[in-house]
Amino acid sequence: MHRALITNSYSPTLRQLPYGTARNRNRYLNMQIHRNMKTLLFSSLLLFSLSIQAQNIDSLTTLASNGNVDAQLSLLDYYMGQNNRAKAFEYLQAAAANNHAPSQYTMGIVSQQQGDSEAALKFLRASAGQNYLPAKHDLGVFYMNGWGVEPSMEEALKLFKEAADKGYADSQNNMGNIYYNGAGVGQNYVEAKRYYELAVGQGSARAQFNLGAMYMDGKGVEKNMSKAVELFTLAGGQGHLESQKNLGVIYKLGMGVEVDLAKAQYWFGMAGRQGDEDAMKAFLELNKGGGQ
Repeated sequence: MHRALITNSYSPTLRQLPYGTARNRNRYLNMQIHRNMKTLLFSSLLLFSLSIQAQNIDSLTTLASNGNVDAQLSLLDYYMGQNNRAKAFEYLQAAAANNHAPSQYTMGIVSQQQGDSEAALKFLRASAGQNYLPAKHDLGVFYMNGWGVEPSMEEALKLFKEAADKGYADSQNNMGNIYYNGAGVGQNYVEAKRYYELAVGQGSARAQFNLGAMYMDGKGVEKNMSKAVELFTLAGGQGHLESQKNLGVIYKLGMGVEVDLAKAQYWFGMAGRQGDEDAMKAFLELNKGGGQ
């Protein structure tokens, strides 16, 4: 496991792989819904802006009722903008029923959040069957954690690998985790590093943290604190909590860098703003001392 460092305590932290607890599961599902809704709304925004100039809502509604997916997505966007979530959800359901893979995926995640694993799996499998990579990835998460199915690392590994090899960063990061931990495969730091690097190349904060921790620990690579700090900084800048905490300790203790209490305070403060109590305590201690 990679370590999240807080002051002088070196506590183990999960490597962003399992989502088994109810709290972690709900946080993960909320994150996936938010991310995919942004994708859906972005794809429909141009369609809507063009459509609204030439057609009124009634015309779009007629098109949507006749199974026009572009109209359904445009109305989804419109009603989300009007804060009419019930109506927006109606058009999300319509687009999913029309075999629109991103909508099927979102319906799958929403269904799981509502506790309906059977419906969730149906939607995710339909979306994954169209090679929608987020659906392949999350179907792997379902098999890994046993959400509505018998837990199967073999099936999870297969789905993660399919999505990873097609360029999906979250799956590349999970493949890195799997090889790093030897979860269902032989432990292989070379493969872990390869997958992490693929995900880092796409800006994945989790992979930046995980690869940084490899360099910090010197596992599978030559120990290199400068490289670790570089990667943690990239991830911390994207809001990755464990990276922010690591940077706070690294700069406070001078681990491979010059002691810099101002930077330590900055990174502890960033982590504290996310609700991490230990980081906030470290921030306040440094603040009491003037950060000097």
